[in-house]
Amino acid sequence: MGAPRPRATAQALHDWLGTACLVVAAVPLLLAFSWAGSTYAWSSPFIIGLFAFSVLMWGVFYLREMHADEPVLNPRLFRNRIYAVSTVASAVQSAAMFGAIMFLPLFVQGVMGKTATNSGTILMPMMLAAIVTSIGAGQLLSRTGRYKAVVLAGFIAVSVGAFLLSRMTIDTTSARLVAYMVIMVWGSAWP
Repeated sequence: MGAPRPRATAQALHDWLGTACLVVAAVPLLLAFSWAGSTYAWSSPFIIGLFAFSVLMWGVFYLREMHADEPVLNPRLFRNRIYAVSTVASAVQSAAMFGAIMFLPLFVQGVMGKTATNSGTILMPMMLAAIVTSIGAGQLLSRTGRYKAVVLAGFIAVSVGAFLLSRMTIDTTSARLVAYMVIMVWGSAWP
């Protein structure tokens, strides 16, 4: 009779169709946000078409994932309120942090008049703060188990840091910029 065959290979377990749907849903959305207001007007048929196509493909992605054996992202996970809220909070925190990482070197060069090397170096305290905070938050979470307080504190810190960064002007000093970055990273590094 022979040995039983494994249910599926590692390659067969990956949801290739779901992955393709995810890419086809995300790319038009990103292009629409990138081009709207600069290359095309927000109300242009092209931008509206990109948004509409993206919404349609997100729906296709959702339907595919509901029926996949091994989904890329199982929509049923979002029925758990803790998971859903944590995922949304994490996405907002990550968007704020990566937005700052993209914006700050441009601010340092274009507004503060520093060199490209200085603009890269200015991010070093931000990265060091992320490392220290991630380790500390992980230790705190594993010892206390109080994930709600940790996530809430992080969300508040990111909000305060983003607000402070939005208030920068041509007179902002490097020390103030570093302090604002550290506040923001302190929050975004929490789980």
